[in-house]
Amino acid sequence: MDFHNGVEIYRGQLLKVRDIKAALREEVVMFKDSVSDWPSDGSLRTFTYRSPVRQADGSWKLIQKTELMNKEQVQNLIHQFEQIIATI
Repeated sequence: MDFHNGVEIYRGQLLKVRDIKAALREEVVMFKDSVSDWPSDGSLRTFTYRSPVRQADGSWKLIQKTELMNKEQVQNLIHQFEQIIATI
């Protein structure tokens, strides 16, 4: 691999990380909107969202998930996503 190809591969990886961070920020906003008026009564809601998955080669990809969660689980997911955004 020559220098130019290496730079292009790295550029592609940076763009992919940028896109994943943007998608996770969108999910965090959606989750925060949902919990803002959600009483802490243990009630459950169904969410369909994009979740990051670390690949064997160290790269990230998003998969779609649908889960039934309570408010605390959503708040934990917000925290998890914010940590991933800060570290990738």
